[in-house]
Amino acid sequence: MRRLIKILLGVIVVIFGLLVAAGFATTSGEHDYAEMTENQTVSARAYLAEAQTPLPEGAVFGRFEREPGVALETLTLPHPDPKATIVLVPGYTAPLEVYASTYKAFHDAGYAVTGLSQRGQGRSWRPLPNPEKGYVEDYRDLSADLAAFVGTIEGPVLVYGNSMGGHIAMVMAGTEDVDIGAYALLVPMAKIHTGEFPYGVAKAMTGFYSAIGFGANYGFGRGDWTFASRDQSQPTDCSANPARAHTRHMMVGLDPKLRVSDVTNKYVWETMKSTEMAASSDHLAGITAPVLSVTAGDDRIVQTGAAEANCKAMPNCRTKRFEAARHCIMHEGEAQKDAVHAEIIAFFDSVSVK
Repeated sequence: MRRLIKILLGVIVVIFGLLVAAGFATTSGEHDYAEMTENQTVSARAYLAEAQTPLPEGAVFGRFEREPGVALETLTLPHPDPKATIVLVPGYTAPLEVYASTYKAFHDAGYAVTGLSQRGQGRSWRPLPNPEKGYVEDYRDLSADLAAFVGTIEGPVLVYGNSMGGHIAMVMAGTEDVDIGAYALLVPMAKIHTGEFPYGVAKAMTGFYSAIGFGANYGFGRGDWTFASRDQSQPTDCSANPARAHTRHMMVGLDPKLRVSDVTNKYVWETMKSTEMAASSDHLAGITAPVLSVTAGDDRIVQTGAAEANCKAMPNCRTKRFEAARHCIMHEGEAQKDAVHAEIIAFFDSVSVK
């Protein structure tokens, strides 16, 4: 028995040491980004030339600060006579440029569009010395940032939130004093999939590691971005279309400052806590603005059933499911993307905001 206890203690010490090493290995001094070879750079540029829509003419990057020193990236496409302003809240890791085709579609439909990159991604402020780590201290900070940004916009406002951005929008809708005409949620992050770990186990593990000071560590098997982590000829869990599935990967490869590689323990823990709060009956009942929730039938990133259940619990929400789509629904092909844009624009047009 003593021998077994010693072995178990030894294992615990080794695991503890590995956690410490993983947590601090890339957090001292200037962060070193993985470099791409010349061939990889050529490959990435060729891929994006086919996959990525250029930003529309007139789109302008800017900065917004709610807290001193926490500068957040914005991207605005003005309209001379807008029906309303659509505030775009991006998904996890997504640079605002990824949404170029959505900016164009909304603008062509008569809307001004402005996006806000949340803390920790895009060209916004990064909370950790290793800027590649996906980390959230508290979703209420992200909600408050979004509410403050919305408060700077003149005229009627609509919100379009993708995945993590959809969750931030719903936190704001139920906790902040904002005047929003309607919300369109694209594959909203209502509850995450946790891969090989059962949901309860993942929650317990990440909560424990966060509580003992390892929240900033990558989750098991996670690490910084590398070009070789993807085979661009293959589909991904996010998209079944290889010609578009790797758009974000290639974009951040060419611009390392945009990289958000993988999730930390704290990110998972805070996401689980926040999505559970946002799924509570009291929270959902308080969201009275019209809501459209667009879901994917083959979503392997977030749980479609949870998003649809949340929609049913809101007083004024309807769901539109695209049965064959995966989570990166806008990368599944031009016809799919056009159909989603049309659904959202028709919904926004149906809301009397002007």
